[in-house]
Amino acid sequence: MDNFLWHFSNKRLPHKATALAPVLALWLTGCPAPVPLPYLPAEKEVGRAASLPSDPPARGNPQIKRVPLDAVKIAVYQSGDKNEIGLAVTPEIAAAYAAYHRRDVDAVLAAADSLSGKSADAKTRWVAAGLRYDALAMLGRPADAESVAEELAVLERTILGHDLTTQAMRGLARMELRDYDSALADFGRVARAIGSWSLPTSYSGPPTNLTEVKSLSEAQMRAYAGIASVYFLQKNYAEALRWAGAAEGLFNDLFYVLTHPLYGSGSVTMVAGEGRAFNLAVLGAARGIVQRKPDAGAAELAESGRFFASVNHGYGLAVVQALRSMVALELGRLEDAEVIAGEGERIAAAAGLGHMVWHLAAERGKALLALGRRDEAEKAFRSAQNGIELASGSLGREETKLRFGVGKEEVTLHLVRFDLQRGDHTALFRDMERARARAFIDMLGDRPVALGRQSDLVAAIRDLDRQILRQRLLNSAPGAMSDGKSREAALIEKRVQRVAELRPSDPELADTLSVAVAELKDVQSRLDVGEVLAYAIPGEAGERLKFLLVTREGNRVMDADVTYAALSGMVTELADALEGRDFSRQSKVVNAMGQGLKVAAWGVRRAAYVVSSGALHFVPWGALDVNYPVAVLPAGGWLLRTPISIRASSAAAVVGDPDFQGAFKQLRGARAEAVEISRRYQTEPLLGRAATEEGLRKLVGGGVDVLHLATHGFFDAARPLTSSIVLSGAERPVMLTAARLFESPLPAKLVVLSACETGVGKAVAGDDFLGLSRSFYLGGTLAVVSSMWPVDDVSTRTFMETFHERAKDGDYGRAWLAARDRLRAAGLAPFFYGAFVLGGALRG
Repeated sequence: MDNFLWHFSNKRLPHKATALAPVLALWLTGCPAPVPLPYLPAEKEVGRAASLPSDPPARGNPQIKRVPLDAVKIAVYQSGDKNEIGLAVTPEIAAAYAAYHRRDVDAVLAAADSLSGKSADAKTRWVAAGLRYDALAMLGRPADAESVAEELAVLERTILGHDLTTQAMRGLARMELRDYDSALADFGRVARAIGSWSLPTSYSGPPTNLTEVKSLSEAQMRAYAGIASVYFLQKNYAEALRWAGAAEGLFNDLFYVLTHPLYGSGSVTMVAGEGRAFNLAVLGAARGIVQRKPDAGAAELAESGRFFASVNHGYGLAVVQALRSMVALELGRLEDAEVIAGEGERIAAAAGLGHMVWHLAAERGKALLALGRRDEAEKAFRSAQNGIELASGSLGREETKLRFGVGKEEVTLHLVRFDLQRGDHTALFRDMERARARAFIDMLGDRPVALGRQSDLVAAIRDLDRQILRQRLLNSAPGAMSDGKSREAALIEKRVQRVAELRPSDPELADTLSVAVAELKDVQSRLDVGEVLAYAIPGEAGERLKFLLVTREGNRVMDADVTYAALSGMVTELADALEGRDFSRQSKVVNAMGQGLKVAAWGVRRAAYVVSSGALHFVPWGALDVNYPVAVLPAGGWLLRTPISIRASSAAAVVGDPDFQGAFKQLRGARAEAVEISRRYQTEPLLGRAATEEGLRKLVGGGVDVLHLATHGFFDAARPLTSSIVLSGAERPVMLTAARLFESPLPAKLVVLSACETGVGKAVAGDDFLGLSRSFYLGGTLAVVSSMWPVDDVSTRTFMETFHERAKDGDYGRAWLAARDRLRAAGLAPFFYGAFVLGGALRG
């Protein structure tokens, strides 16, 4: 891992050593002694969820002079040097460090694999794991980087007796995942553990514990700068200013030591230089915003910009411009904001940094909008939208430093408002569909999908993805080659051509790789008379929810009588009422939902399709007072899908009550349910220990008409692709995850998930919705019935038996409605008959 490089006493004598010789000789020949270190409490003393200190415990030495960024030279570890943990740098390690500075991620990963495979030495394995962490971070894969941090923590404890550096690194990964609370907890543990200690700025002799001093200093600076960044991202600019100021004090201590005539080396790694430069940019931006003065933070922003310019760091320069534009916007200096963002766009475009261009275009759009130049503002936001799509899915490279300012969701909100103000429903539909398509491929990222389908063509597209992403990394490196932009453009054009080849033969697979958008008129033509597509229009929490209501005859926008925030409150209240089995309160909340959403005014006579947004995802449609089937869709264009053909080899595959081996409660009711459903389809169910993934895939074979799974289901809100249903395993239960189902779909025309929480998914960027239900569609599934919460065995069996009996003719919508009505007619509360959700097609 390439960290802060700073040497004591192993430098050659400076030219001015003649006058300093007596003092220097005294220091070099003085008794080596350890630097006093802080008492590091055990984790249990700090607390696993330690709160942040109310004030930064350390702020650096205020008595020393300030050392500017350009006073220290940038250096890279060379063969023969000692790295930050005292390991002698071999030629192979030196080459890996050099590759990191070039952003050559393939070479970095290859070096990490080679080093970890060659040695059992803890220090070498630490270097290998650190290189892997850095490469994954560069690739925009913070979840994978977070996993590597666990290995790093073990190694760091072995080498240094603590894992504070790793905790700070894990905090950075969690910050990129936008898990800000966990990130602050990691940073807070580091800050509390190290306390008021900071790097000494004077020494009486060579330190004997230099490795420990380096590691604590690095962990402290990473943590403080990380805290400042999180607060800035949360728009808590006052706290960002305090912590960035403290971090700058610690950085200055380091740079003071590095430039000291007696024991400084005068050099630092690019990582340390970048770290200080980015922190200075945050410090300057926060100062300008907090003090409400245009020039308050200009010096810090200028110094950061000069550093990035000196090392030809186009990416860093673009970030500085984005922050300067933000400050100008916050202070109402709109003309300045527009000009600054435009300059940043040009810098990013010249460097081939497409992933930065859209951020700056969006910042410029905000300034233009505030200036009243609406047409120019819309053009800027549409330019941002196009840029976002060039950085989606496996092409994505989202870095925390890119998240200052306008995000993807805000770009969509602005475009939606332009469309609404013009009354352009066609453009409105198109913009919402583009956002959902982006979100879908963003969530899948570079994960394998539908292995074996169009394998050669998909492999070629994925290879181009890797080449494009690597070229973007090379473009963002300091001193990048000038032809990087044209190379990237040529690769993107090849990718467009490959996806175009794939789409005619497998459009659903193509949709996992590239944004495709349906047209409103085509969707209208697929609706039958009396059917309504209710498309929720994304908005901010305090705004009234709006629907684009689409019918075969036309379309209109309707305001609901509830805000997104109020609807979210209703969902929370309903959850409380469900947990407490307060049936009267359930009915009250459900009635309020129906009235607030104005479902009676939708004009539905036959059936409704709903495309949800925000809290609307968690509305139990079966509990509302509707006398028609309601199907939840992932996007409006889903009505036009042509799923792959399933040639069913059998009528049904049924799983019930797998053997959980004590890990979870056995589901005896699920066993009886599976037996009954199997009897209806004249097939044998998979029960108990036989209910394995291998057994299930063998039973499904090339496809079935119906797949019924009666087992436990779990929903992971933070990582929806790890949401899973539970099957039997050899030694422990096996989680069949959404990610696994995307990778290797189970072909079934109708899927019934009779397990708690399987219908729950996550509203992600762009407002797509991903849960277990969505993962089945790629295998050709037409409709999915799932449960939003656990219901008693009798009610579940009653619903499922009625549904399967009515669904034999392929009318899934009417079957869902009949099963819902049977439970409601029994006088049961909404808890029982509102649990079941129908997704996808109404008819088979």
